[in-house]
Amino acid sequence: MLIFVSCSLSEIFTKIKVEAPENGYTKIDFVLEDLVFIKVKVNGVEGLFLFDNGFTNCALNTEFAEKCNLKFTGKRTVNDANNQKTTFKDGEIQELSIGDFVFKNPTFHEINTKNFLPCFPFDGVIGGNVIKQVNWKLDFKNKQIEIQELPFASEGTVWPITTNSNNTSFVNFNWNEEEVEVHVDFGKQAEISFNLEKFRNNINGYPADLVVGITSLSATGLGKADTNYNIPGAKLNFSVNQNKVMPFDEVSFEKGLKREGRIGVGYFKKYDQVVFNSTKNQIVLNGFNPTKDDDTFKSYGLGIYLIEGEFKLIQVRPNNPNYQQLKLMDKVEEINNMPTRRFKTICDYKNFTEEIKATQEPLIVKFENIPNYLEFKFQQPFIDPIK
Repeated sequence: MLIFVSCSLSEIFTKIKVEAPENGYTKIDFVLEDLVFIKVKVNGVEGLFLFDNGFTNCALNTEFAEKCNLKFTGKRTVNDANNQKTTFKDGEIQELSIGDFVFKNPTFHEINTKNFLPCFPFDGVIGGNVIKQVNWKLDFKNKQIEIQELPFASEGTVWPITTNSNNTSFVNFNWNEEEVEVHVDFGKQAEISFNLEKFRNNINGYPADLVVGITSLSATGLGKADTNYNIPGAKLNFSVNQNKVMPFDEVSFEKGLKREGRIGVGYFKKYDQVVFNSTKNQIVLNGFNPTKDDDTFKSYGLGIYLIEGEFKLIQVRPNNPNYQQLKLMDKVEEINNMPTRRFKTICDYKNFTEEIKATQEPLIVKFENIPNYLEFKFQQPFIDPIK
């Protein structure tokens, strides 16, 4: 599985003016497609935007910026969540409307939204520079967001947060009597990740699913190949502000993670409501719903992606003895008795695998450098103790 992660910039460029409705409140619907998407208007033009406080500023793809008659006036260098540098053009939006709220003069950057989610078209990103101006209540049960000028009532489990000059928000987790600074990132699909190098000694002996290869997409496209461990969440206990953190399904430890930890929508969507009180520096959680689906972690145990016109192996789980002959970047020639040219895009391949998952059908792959066909079952991961 590939996970989408956000990026941050090194500085904030303009001061935003907020025009609130008379009652200081509005409500909008959102689309939940692993991440949260909302309809906004930029200079009067409606588009679908990712809600992502992990982005320092707003961002628009080139085509949508042209529709809005926006001009790029400069360039900035960015470190994305995979610690890869890229340069974005930037400019200033005259007027951005979300429901009945209007945000004037927010900085925006040019991005290629297809790098993030190639199979889900959207127009841009509502970044931290706008999100921090007001307060948000995300109702995951009814797929609605309430926006308010004043903070929402702090009824529920309260997590104090801090927000730095890059509009990046953090919550302090306590784990084994050690304080861990965790980045709150609504642009992260997965539940939670920790820096493998920093916490490697803490997890020795824990049962884990070993994943080797590329596991993320960001502003620059595919991330780097690395080694990650996924530990069943019930094995680890955390607290925030002396309150127990409700259990994660899976906790990932990632090599090269930019922060000590990063928590995403994969966790927050397990709650009925999540309040992000930007102006009060807190998150409020209500109505936790534990995962009940035993198939949550089933997979084929490998990742295949379209790179420069060829389907290649980008991710394997070497705990499974059947996968040890595989090598990253091996070229894929056939999938379930079909030449890979049948899949014109990565979305065609994704749709095909979703269809066969529904019937628990195996994935049968012919690699260029392996003479025989290999069968991969849709199954739970192979869990071995970390050594």
